[in-house]
Amino acid sequence: MRNFKFGVWIFCIFLVQTAVLSGVHVYDAVPSLVLPFTICAALMQEDFMTTAVLSGICALTAGAFTSHSYIVTVLYIFYASILVYALKSKPLYVNRAVKAFVWTFILSGLMEMIFRVIDAGTMTTNALLYSALPYAVINTLFVIIIYPLLKRTMYKEDKKKLLIGDLV
Repeated sequence: MRNFKFGVWIFCIFLVQTAVLSGVHVYDAVPSLVLPFTICAALMQEDFMTTAVLSGICALTAGAFTSHSYIVTVLYIFYASILVYALKSKPLYVNRAVKAFVWTFILSGLMEMIFRVIDAGTMTTNALLYSALPYAVINTLFVIIIYPLLKRTMYKEDKKKLLIGDLV
């Protein structure tokens, strides 16, 4: 059942990405739902293999839908989610939702800067202000929608019933 839910999530993310967001342009950036989704899933997931498979599937399909280099897109999304998974316990006393915001902002801005350098050969201030910054801000705003929905549908904490013998 859990794999089916992941499949539904991935299908919905790519449906919204291709049908709605592909026509949205904020300055020079086209927002992406895939990177915030993989970052939120990597922060909530407890199993490394599930994180790797989920981010791999999302990265492979995201590479096919972007206008950038396929290999760079796939590798960036995959390694970004693995990095987030590896560092999810650092710093220790920060909420995972806050970590999702920070990681999404940093990794989205870095991703767009890498693509601008690959496309143009240099990084200009205009590319930073009108492409990387709006891309990072919009992807970070998507965390407001994705994180609570993902937590509610996929990562519910099981409330354990206390037995009378457990209280003694």
